[in-house]
Amino acid sequence: MDQRFVPLPYTNEIDTKTFLESVSHLPPFFRGLRFIWILLQNLADGERDEDNPNLIRINITKAYDQAPKRYHGWIVQKVFKAALFAAPCRSDFLKALIKDQEVAEEDCLAKIRQFLINFTATVDAIYEMYSAMNAELDYLV
Repeated sequence: MDQRFVPLPYTNEIDTKTFLESVSHLPPFFRGLRFIWILLQNLADGERDEDNPNLIRINITKAYDQAPKRYHGWIVQKVFKAALFAAPCRSDFLKALIKDQEVAEEDCLAKIRQFLINFTATVDAIYEMYSAMNAELDYLV
C-alpha cells in the first residue's frame, strides 16, 4: 500500500474537530449504558414477574421503557418487542454474569449491587458532562 502523509502547514497548526463533533456518534452507546444500569438495578432490587419468576422479560421491558424506547421509532420498537422473546431466563442470565461459577443467587445479586455503585457514578457523570456541554442526546434512531 502506498501511504502518503500530508505535510504540516507552515504554521504547524492542525485543524481538529471540536469535542462534540468527535463524540456525536456516542449517545446511543450512552443510552445502552443507561439501559444496562436500569436492568441490573431492577434485578438487584428483586423485581420479578409474579407469573413467571424465572423470566427477566419484565426487567428488560422496564429498562427499555425508561431508557432507549423514547429514542426509537416505531419499527425499532417492534423489533425490540420481538427480540424480547429471545431473552434468557433469570437463572441463566445470572449464571452468565458470574461466568458459570457456582455462586448463590443472593451472592451474585450482592456483586451486582457492588458493581452498580461505580457504574452508576460513571453513567451519571457522562450524562452530566453531555448536559453541561448542551450536547444533543435526544434524537431518534
